[in-house]
Amino acid sequence: MIEHQTTTAAGVAQLPVQPPSTNFIPSHYQVHLHSSFCINCGSGEEWTCVYAYDPNAARMAKASHLRVVDRFSYDVPVRTIRAPLLQVPACTTCKDHIDLSHLEKPLSAQAPAIVAVYQAPDAKGHAPTGSGLTAKPAKRKFTLDDF
Repeated sequence: MIEHQTTTAAGVAQLPVQPPSTNFIPSHYQVHLHSSFCINCGSGEEWTCVYAYDPNAARMAKASHLRVVDRFSYDVPVRTIRAPLLQVPACTTCKDHIDLSHLEKPLSAQAPAIVAVYQAPDAKGHAPTGSGLTAKPAKRKFTLDDF
């Protein structure tokens, strides 16, 4: 059995495409219509994913009702489902010429980072001189003789 991995233009995770199986007989097919709107250039893209739907598949462990198909194998009804519009920051039309120069630079690129250096307390539990830090003295361990 050969499995194929499908990907979509918007990077939506898809189920693996598998050949028809006698264990997975669909009650119907679902054609999912997807569309995206690019915030960067304003263009739109559309694509479809076709699934076989088997209402009995979820009874088996780790099974899904839907299975991606690359062809129709049975004469069963076909339902069309429109997915919500997906807004994307860039698309295949503008991916090679994205201009972000109008955006603010992150702080890490504008100024050098301030790095704090930790200095461990000395053996008596005192903070290093001039550090402005105070360390708690080590706690005394009590024994039964102290009571």
